[in-house]
Amino acid sequence: MMVHPKSFVDLSLVPAPDRTTQVHRQVPAGHLLNAEGVGRGCGYSRCFFCTRTHGKIRLFPMERGLEDFRSYMEAGVPFIVYVDEDFLPQDDPQRAIEFARGIAKMKEQHRAQYIANHGTEPVLPSFYIAARATAFFQTNDETGNAKRLEALRALKKAGLVKVFLGAESGAEVQFHKTYRKGGSIPEVEEAIRVIHGQGLQVVAGFITFDPVQTTQQLEQDIDFMKRNGLVYVDPLKEPLNPFKYLRAQAGSALARNLGRIGLLASSMDPDALSHDTAYRNPLIRLITQAGKSWKGMTENLDYHLKGIIWVAEQSPEE
Repeated sequence: MMVHPKSFVDLSLVPAPDRTTQVHRQVPAGHLLNAEGVGRGCGYSRCFFCTRTHGKIRLFPMERGLEDFRSYMEAGVPFIVYVDEDFLPQDDPQRAIEFARGIAKMKEQHRAQYIANHGTEPVLPSFYIAARATAFFQTNDETGNAKRLEALRALKKAGLVKVFLGAESGAEVQFHKTYRKGGSIPEVEEAIRVIHGQGLQVVAGFITFDPVQTTQQLEQDIDFMKRNGLVYVDPLKEPLNPFKYLRAQAGSALARNLGRIGLLASSMDPDALSHDTAYRNPLIRLITQAGKSWKGMTENLDYHLKGIIWVAEQSPEE
């Protein structure tokens, strides 16, 4: 694999895309799925399974993000999925508060103007973000946590309805040693509690199976999902997909570690840029194979169901 030197564009110099055609390609049923939010990069960038280890955050000017939101709103888009990997980077709640207030102000102005012109209520977008758990709670930081909660409440007022968190594991060894996640499992659990406390849904990213996993760790993962309310019976909530397995991304620290212990396949998927792996525990291997088979049969259905769920969701103003 050829690796080219990294270079990073100053996002403050990048013009906004032409939305005049894109805003009309709404998938599914009026929902825009590829909105840009605040920037690019991750505030941690040290997880073993990731190749983005430069730790560099690049932010769009806030005015750019707000104008993008305005273009979606004026096109009648009811639900926006922000694709930023870390919507709340650099642990900066004040920036999130200002962004949320800007959205809320635009929605208020748009509503008044729309009613004056059309005599009916407009569609006001709600939205979905992804963030790290430490953006909502950090141990021994009472003052900071109060500010983080203020930011979450401001985002909810602006239309936030759902948060994706990269929880990844409920087992200590997986979380800290295998994945080298930042923060801690108690911080993830408290972040989930804080988000749920505001009436918002949490969609947890979970890597349920990994090549060096034990059955005890799998049991701990399942217990984590259950005790944190991540296993839904409500048909209008996006379910946690429990059959996620670890991808050995080419060039990652994790792939190198698996290679050293003989669990990494030499061949690489050129599309996913990841390697297949063997499994140390035969039972975990069998469960993973069953999960992959089940996922292959249901993946298309899963995405159709997500579309139906998103269509059913309404913005808080409605």
